[in-house]
Amino acid sequence: MRATKPDFTDIDPADIARFLAQQPDIAGPVEIANVRGGGANAGASSGVVVFDAILEGKVEPLVLRYAPLRNEGRIFFDYGIRQQYELQARLADAGLAVPRARWIDPDGAVLGLPGFIMEKVEGDVAHASPFSAGLIGDAAPDVRERRIASIFRALGSVHGADWQGSAVASCVRQAAGRTHFERYINWYWETVEWVQPPHRERLERLRSWLFANQPDIHHDDLALIHGDPSLGNYMLEGDEVRAIIDWELAGIVAPAYDIAMQCMANSYYRAVSAPEVAARIPDDASWVAHYESVTGRRVEHFEFFRRAVTLPLLVVQLSMSRNFPDGLRDEFLAGMEAIWAVGEGR
Repeated sequence: MRATKPDFTDIDPADIARFLAQQPDIAGPVEIANVRGGGANAGASSGVVVFDAILEGKVEPLVLRYAPLRNEGRIFFDYGIRQQYELQARLADAGLAVPRARWIDPDGAVLGLPGFIMEKVEGDVAHASPFSAGLIGDAAPDVRERRIASIFRALGSVHGADWQGSAVASCVRQAAGRTHFERYINWYWETVEWVQPPHRERLERLRSWLFANQPDIHHDDLALIHGDPSLGNYMLEGDEVRAIIDWELAGIVAPAYDIAMQCMANSYYRAVSAPEVAARIPDDASWVAHYESVTGRRVEHFEFFRRAVTLPLLVVQLSMSRNFPDGLRDEFLAGMEAIWAVGEGR
């Protein structure tokens, strides 16, 4: 999977120290220690550096999140570092379980790449194949249910956030469009226009179908969505979520979008897992019912959004495919047919 990632450079700890020393709310010398992460350990989208800052003799665990090099290998046309920073800051102020964003270098003048520093939240995240091992897969059934319920409560708090009254809507992914749904999808479409991926005509037909068949959702029934609510984006301590991370795909759509995205991930894990693992992965109806039971929120228009989430998934994977060696690209593209089948209603 390393081949699918954009190019990240390592951020020099000396530059991190210099950046922190320039902040008006920091006095005295700054030391950086216990640095982990960087370019070699970057995720598929944004880079992450975890470190300790010694500020006025006090150790503060912090995290730097930064954009990849602005080159042809990056996944998204735009990473919206400033929007991510503002969104996390506002959600933390509103009391949501989000790491508080503290300082930003929006154009990379000091750090070398656009990035922001947030407080580090202690906790563990789910295994990359969550039902196979780790916090979810290795847990006893009753513990697994409690942990998923905590994830649903955390996601429900996102869906219940006052996105209209807190200026959150200015910090999410959006482009031109008639409805909030169109604006969100068209943000992904900017990457399509930039990448010019294979199967573009199929993508255009899918987008046209989605726009023509989108449900009429009242303004008050829209919600802040995380956009990438995979189980690995929740930090847990014991059985409770301490923080939701990775906010770069947040938007204003409907709660069903996030639930459908989780269900698509579950379908993938079910398809590639051994039978004993697949048997413990809830089906769509059980997943939806569990979310509704925990949060008291109805999941409306699920079948539409199950098709809708395939377009962002396809855009991301088609963009990533550019970074594959030639011999693997065709195999990778062929493996996407299961997603196409959902999106195309087959």
